[in-house]
Parts: sequence; C-alpha cells; structure tokens
Amino acid sequence: MISAADPGVPSSVVTFSSQLAPAVRRLRARRAPTVEMLEQVTALADDPRPFIRSLLQATCRPNPGAERRREQRYPCPRLFMLVPIDQQTLKPVGEAVTVVGKHISESGISFFHPETVPYRWILAVVENDGKEMHFVVDLEWCRFTKQGWYESGGRIFGVLTTPPTS
Repeated sequence: MISAADPGVPSSVVTFSSQLAPAVRRLRARRAPTVEMLEQVTALADDPRPFIRSLLQATCRPNPGAERRREQRYPCPRLFMLVPIDQQTLKPVGEAVTVVGKHISESGISFFHPETVPYRWILAVVENDGKEMHFVVDLEWCRFTKQGWYESGGRIFGVLTTPPTS
C-alpha cells in the first residue's frame, strides 16, 4: 500500500491508493469461480454485446478523442477478476488475479496488471448492478509500461450465462 511517508509520491496518488484498497480487499475476499460453479453454466452467449452494453451504461462514458477503430472504446476503470480457463472446456486452470480495467468495447477489453498473465484464455469477472458478468476473453497482446505494470488486452469471445435463480 502506498502511504504519505513514501518519498516522492504525490498526495493524489496516496488518496487514490487509499480509496482503492478497500475495493481490492473486497474483490480478493470473494471466491474465484470454481469448477463446480462453472459446471452450472448453461450456455455461452452467442452475442456478448448486450451484456457489455449494460456494463457500459452503468459506469462508463465514451472516450471523446478521435477513434480510429471500428468500435468505440470506453474507459472502464473497474476491478476485474481474471480466471485462467481451458479453451475447450472453459474450466479454470489456474489461480485468479485481480486487475484494473482500462478500456472496453463491444468486442474487446484491456486492463492493467502488476504481473504477467501466462495464459491465453481467461474469464474476466466483473460485478454490474449486483450481478457478476463472466466474459470469455482471448488475450491477444501484452506490453510492459514505464510504470512497472503490464497492459494486456484481447477479444471478447462470449459471455458465460447461468440459469436464473428462483
């Protein structure tokens, strides 16, 4: 945790860090999806766009800058839990990690993380309106930032849907 005692750290960074810490603790306290939980999945949604739109409407505003991509990207500074999964079975194959979202579009996502993500297929879990959304993502790129973190991104392949609770 960053503190005011750290030399050269601006007070705005200390404030942001202290505000972010409780959210990170809450996200880490939640359990990552287990094999049993994912076995309850009924389908892989054919079109993830409605799920992504609902997430965008809840928290994100369009980036006003000129966009050269096919789809509009939206800032999405939310905490995501990444669960590495098997491409064929969609079952977890490693430990979950917490990352910070950067951008999201109707077909892709990018995020920051402090360590490398050694998997190609992941389940990106984010909470929206009290419900968890599970995006199946094919990671396509990763780069090291000057600040010592990594930035990665990939194509959203689909959304895992679960049966409604009755």
